Amino acid sequence: MAIDPRSFLKGDSAGLGGDALMLAAPSVLRGVDAAQQAALEALDIRTVFDLAASAAFSAARRLLLLRDDATQPEAQLQRVASDIADMPAGMPVADLALLPIEALKAVGSTRAPALRTALATDRVRDLALWPPYA
Repeated sequence: MAIDPRSFLKGDSAGLGGDALMLAAPSVLRGVDAAQQAALEALDIRTVFDLAASAAFSAARRLLLLRDDATQPEAQLQRVASDIADMPAGMPVADLALLPIEALKAVGSTRAPALRTALATDRVRDLALWPPYA
């Protein structure tokens, strides 16, 4: 069963499609308000495409995947790439999704407070599952 992308759009944006949708601000998506849009812009996320291709959200999703899939290379090595997250010594990769969002290199401690407040995301797991991205 195919998912209709318009089901993710606010009513006044339901006519957007294709390139116009991908180039629109994330605020056209259900669940994204002005404060959330501003927080996303701090991560250089200015379009729906930017959100879909975001390094921060992708890294969060990757760390969440490691929680349930021991066959992933990172789980085998008990390491993640150094550009993804700050990995505390001795912490299993399966637990990295439980870290605060500032552990993600793409978020960091400077952008984390605004993101945490606007998106109601405290942990990496929360960011990976944020409804407009997930």
